[in-house]
Amino acid sequence: IAEKVVAEAKPVLTMDAQVDPRFKQAQSIIAQAVRAVMCVPLRNKEFHAIGAIYVEGRPGNPMFSERGVEFLAGFAGSSAISIENAQLIERHAHEEQQRKLLSRYFSEQVIAEIVQHGEAQMGGAAREITVLFTDIRGFTSLLERLEPGAAVEMLNDYFTELVEEVLAEGGTLDKSTGDGVMAFWGAPTE
Repeated sequence: IAEKVVAEAKPVLTMDAQVDPRFKQAQSIIAQAVRAVMCVPLRNKEFHAIGAIYVEGRPGNPMFSERGVEFLAGFAGSSAISIENAQLIERHAHEEQQRKLLSRYFSEQVIAEIVQHGEAQMGGAAREITVLFTDIRGFTSLLERLEPGAAVEMLNDYFTELVEEVLAEGGTLDKSTGDGVMAFWGAPTE
């Protein structure tokens, strides 16, 4: 019954499924001695069934009526909205988590492209790109003269400034190596 309701996105009311011609041949109804049933679809905002609410009882129960189905349908409408809202919140939280992770390496423009089109296509595409390689001139001899804390502070300042500039210009940070950075422009977006 629930499968029928989800497939057709229409409610079902039967006072006795054992004798209802729509269901009397169903093995589960016979095996479980299903009698009175109300079942309504959970519809999303596009009116597609995303599930069903199923209520079973004894024949003759006054709850199993058109009025009972209307009540259950109202409850199903509220439930479907709650389910959709929970799914949207979960999707939004996942997207924000992805954005936060991606923001360490990609500009906002590239992140928007990745989020909009989902995962990157395997195999890539041939295109012209610009690649930037940087390093600090005389870094090894400079490092010999600096205290460890000062060297770390200098590198943190350098990388912070450089990465901010690369991302501000729509570039993608590929890697950092010791005192250097590799970044590129032109992929995945032109």
